[in-house]
Amino acid sequence: MRAQIVPNIYVRVSIYHDAPAQRRLQITFLPRPNSAVMMCASISSLTTDGHRYLTDNVFLPYAGFYPENWLVDRTPLTRSLIKLLARHNARLSRANETLAPWTTDPLTDLNAQQHTLEQLNTQLGFLTMPAQREEQGKVTPAGRYRVWKEIWTLNYLGRSAKYL
Repeated sequence: MRAQIVPNIYVRVSIYHDAPAQRRLQITFLPRPNSAVMMCASISSLTTDGHRYLTDNVFLPYAGFYPENWLVDRTPLTRSLIKLLARHNARLSRANETLAPWTTDPLTDLNAQQHTLEQLNTQLGFLTMPAQREEQGKVTPAGRYRVWKEIWTLNYLGRSAKYL
């Protein structure tokens, strides 16, 4: 998949499954200056109890809220895909939950995730109401503070603000 950020600049995403379709690997290729590309990985699994385990090495700030059934572990300094997968598998082992296979196609799931996150973050005050966005911008002052804090902790501590 690919998404256009600005004219002629694209983010590309490749998605893979393991054999039983219980782990979904999303590799995101981000454009950098001078035609360089940076790669981020995200591994996710669903459980029969409705939890979504997500382990990633995304170094970009998010700072928003996740649904309660999403168990997110962000490790931006982990560059090895093998170590990231081992971390994800260790989390799943500790949780001792039954994994469910992925049944939705990746694009449908990505769109559903985006919709869920947008609704939740609007309800919790990170994003402004759609009718007010033209005047006030998309992110609320409280949301801007959270983004600033996330950028600071990622840049100076190498950790997501969620873990502080």
